[in-house]
Amino acid sequence: MQTLAALGHRVLAVDLPGFGRTPRTQAVDEPGGFLESVISTLSPDSPVVLVSPSMSGRFSLPVLTGLPHLLCGFVPVAPVTTDRFAPAFPSVRVPTLVVHGEYDTALGVRAAADLAKITTASKPQVAVWLGLWGGGETGCCCCCYLTRPITSGLILGLVGILTTSLLSEPRPNQE
Repeated sequence: MQTLAALGHRVLAVDLPGFGRTPRTQAVDEPGGFLESVISTLSPDSPVVLVSPSMSGRFSLPVLTGLPHLLCGFVPVAPVTTDRFAPAFPSVRVPTLVVHGEYDTALGVRAAADLAKITTASKPQVAVWLGLWGGGETGCCCCCYLTRPITSGLILGLVGILTTSLLSEPRPNQE
């Protein structure tokens, strides 16, 4: 987040209902609707780059497949529930940077295979072990954004540079 903010982007982290310190609410029953409301409220005039790690896939994938006009970029970091949305992925046109952890041999790999059906998706980018932190091989999994903030920051910084022009474009008309 600090990397993108330093590049001049407005960066927000949403504590999703039922996760972190936010209590479970009815929004968890309609996760896509909750995220649509957040995006529409915080960025009413322009699409956003949505970074979606792990459990937030429940919230982000309904938006990606059902409300793509809200997004100008999507960065899934080993999100859950990709199998449920995979049939809709071939019609998605949102630029997508697929990321998972170096030692994630389960969720991240499965999610990357599903997300490869998005025609605008990158080849999976792997947050690699750089030997700069403690923790050994168990330190980098699907939650590489937690255990590898420098690596994740480099990836997200690249996303910020690549999407600068997209962020300044107005949201297309919704029909």
